[in-house]
Amino acid sequence: MRYISGQGIERDLDILERDISINIELLLQPLDLAKARDYTFWTREQCERFAGYIIAHEPKQERKWWWSHGFRMVKADEQPRKYRWVCETCARSNRAKEKFIFMASNSQSLIAHLLKSHDIVKPPTTDNTPGPPANQRRLEDIVDFTNATETALYTKLSLRFKPSVNNLLILDWITYANHSFSTVNDPRWRRILLYNNPGLEEQQLPSHKILISLLIAEYKRAMDSVRSLLGTARGMVHLTFDGWTSRKNMSFVGINAHFIDEKWKKWTILLGLPALVGRHTGKDVADEVLSIIYAFSIASKVGYCTLDNEAKNGTTMAALAQYLQFDPRERHISCAPHTLQLATRSMMHGEGSKSVHWEELVDAFGDSDLEEDEADEFNTLGAAKDDLGEDSELKDDFSDDSLLEDLDSEATQQQLLQDLENVEYPAPVNLTEKSFQKYQRKGPFGKLHNIGVLFNRSSQLVQAFHEAQMQVHPGEPIREWVHNGQTRWQSDETMAARALAEQAALIRMMNNIEELWQQQGAKIRERPLILNCRLTPKDWRVVEAIQKVLSPFKVASQQLQGNGDVGDRETCGRFDEYFPVIEDLLDHLENCVNGEYIEERKNPRLEKIPTLFTTFLRTWIDPRGAC
Repeated sequence: MRYISGQGIERDLDILERDISINIELLLQPLDLAKARDYTFWTREQCERFAGYIIAHEPKQERKWWWSHGFRMVKADEQPRKYRWVCETCARSNRAKEKFIFMASNSQSLIAHLLKSHDIVKPPTTDNTPGPPANQRRLEDIVDFTNATETALYTKLSLRFKPSVNNLLILDWITYANHSFSTVNDPRWRRILLYNNPGLEEQQLPSHKILISLLIAEYKRAMDSVRSLLGTARGMVHLTFDGWTSRKNMSFVGINAHFIDEKWKKWTILLGLPALVGRHTGKDVADEVLSIIYAFSIASKVGYCTLDNEAKNGTTMAALAQYLQFDPRERHISCAPHTLQLATRSMMHGEGSKSVHWEELVDAFGDSDLEEDEADEFNTLGAAKDDLGEDSELKDDFSDDSLLEDLDSEATQQQLLQDLENVEYPAPVNLTEKSFQKYQRKGPFGKLHNIGVLFNRSSQLVQAFHEAQMQVHPGEPIREWVHNGQTRWQSDETMAARALAEQAALIRMMNNIEELWQQQGAKIRERPLILNCRLTPKDWRVVEAIQKVLSPFKVASQQLQGNGDVGDRETCGRFDEYFPVIEDLLDHLENCVNGEYIEERKNPRLEKIPTLFTTFLRTWIDPRGAC
């Protein structure tokens, strides 16, 4: 057997065996040693196994990736010479040579052999340029393709990952968390995904347009399955639908179905969220609801419809009844929490004819010491003024006109108009003393709301509120003001709770601002508007009283909504729960006139409540436990 080097030098086998270490070192010099074959394998005994073959190692001709896994050989007496590829792994395992010698010109056969026998695949194209940054790394940059184990793992990971499934998971997250579709276009978000999954390519990440198309396709794909599931309903399919407005002021109507299937499993499914284009009359809403009903083939199974108490919903039910042939008054169920919403807003803001007489309520809670409380309150204000004079650091913070000018510079008429349009009981656009006094007819909650409006438009007022908290409660965390919203009365109750918790800080802030105004001349036309929102001691008593009144309403709203929680809250607004709760709330309002009210017992084992309220509470929390 002969050995032919890349330079064409021929040596006898005995000379090769004697000088093999020197020749192999010279032959491998141009190659990447990390990927070169180990030619020291070719001892005399190994060469005798390949009788008639000679080694034809030539680095310049061995640039394909599969040459790093095999030897280059030819037959000694073959003309013209046809180069063979000999698998190094098989040669070392002493397998029959006919099974691992391939023609080098037929690369597909030897590549298939590497994949089938050794789980080796083609590595990615590499160069000598610096590797990608950490946030752009790829799986191919991590795997060592000269290692059979890592190569096999790479193959399995590549086959397991499916970009289509990844897109569905992203869509599920976007829709469930109510995120904007444009989130997926954020380069920082895409960079995080690429970093966490090196097997993911940039072009495999979806854009917002792809997700929108995918959402529509998934909705259409699921319609047949949902239609079949609705067909298994044991009885009627009940509906709840209500309007919803997006942050871009687009109006939709959400339509949900509730039913029990043949296996006695309760289902709640969102059937559709069609957009309302044009007028939003009851007839328009009915048209959208009917289109969904017919699309899912449940016209003959429609049961009761639970809606809020908006006036146009009567028209909606009448239109549905005309097509579906049922009694609209019988099938229309009013939303219990929305009924509580209307009642509480009427109490707080005097809307309608049943506003609360707060004078009687405050008197009932005990007003004999009110004059004494007022004196204490103003003594507190006086003490705060004295402290202000001694606090040089705080005085420096209010030493200029910036705070007084802040309302003019930041709270522009246009900005205030945009904010005040979002409330159901809007404050005046022209924030003058006269308009504020007119708005304050709605009581102390109107003043608290106006404080929130001014806080939203003035960063320096917020800073003054924070400074007052640090003076009154040094070392305690600073809490932000809670501004009430438009649709839920619970936000009013939460705003009142925060105001009561920070009552001392709010009084200190008002005093600080008034002190600064007096130092600058106390001109009436320059009086800060926020001073018109100062609550009197009697206002604070009203806020405290109304919060005690609203507390049972808040818990009742939670008890009469949703599907309940096993082991925690099992109520869900059934008729046997609805009527006892409403009766207890009516009794609660009547008892409030006498200064008695219900408190929620969060831990019955740790807290004791007056015997007078025990029956109220037990019936209210669990109607079945009433005596």
